[in-house]
Amino acid sequence: MRRVTGILDTATQKAAAPTVFIVDDDPEIRTAMRDMVERHGYRAEVFADGESFLNACSPPDQSGCLLVDARMPGLGGLDLIKRVTGMQLSLPVIMITAYGELAMAVTAMKAGAFDFLQKPVRPDELLESIKDALTHSNRRPPQPADQRIAAAKIESLTSREREILKMVLAGSPSKNIAADLHISQRTVDNHRAAIMRKVGAKSLSALIRVALAAR
Repeated sequence: MRRVTGILDTATQKAAAPTVFIVDDDPEIRTAMRDMVERHGYRAEVFADGESFLNACSPPDQSGCLLVDARMPGLGGLDLIKRVTGMQLSLPVIMITAYGELAMAVTAMKAGAFDFLQKPVRPDELLESIKDALTHSNRRPPQPADQRIAAAKIESLTSREREILKMVLAGSPSKNIAADLHISQRTVDNHRAAIMRKVGAKSLSALIRVALAAR
């Protein structure tokens, strides 16, 4: 009886767990991500394209988050994010981009994505992002005080730091910023580190969230 009860408890916990919706056109990646998130206690549902996800989950009846590849045939990751945002689904989205697609990542966050990760994605990095996304979805809606706090953080930057931040938000990598401003890339990187420290951001996506909240 004790064993049966334990099995039932485990099944109940799994049924109540948040769902990670995985949208990727690569079947190997879908399988690997599904296995990983399920090993860490989440439910997983996989889709080969954005259209399949929208047809099956409009709106999803479970709490969770959406994990989507940036580049897919048909409805791409960015367009899917815009659709999800437009439908007002309470589903935080994590976009996975190829290295060097910073401009797309920034655009995705402006469109409503919670986070973006660059390939190759480390398992611990992905799991941390999922955890943060689920925590974010349970928070209260943004308040005017949140905007004032974010604006104060941006105001604390020097004029040069704000200039570089603006270029980062436009999707420019450090090498291009250095060339445009006629300074060394190391100087740009030092400014970016100072910006991150002043606004209290531990990742580029967190920095973008603060900048967007300040507007």
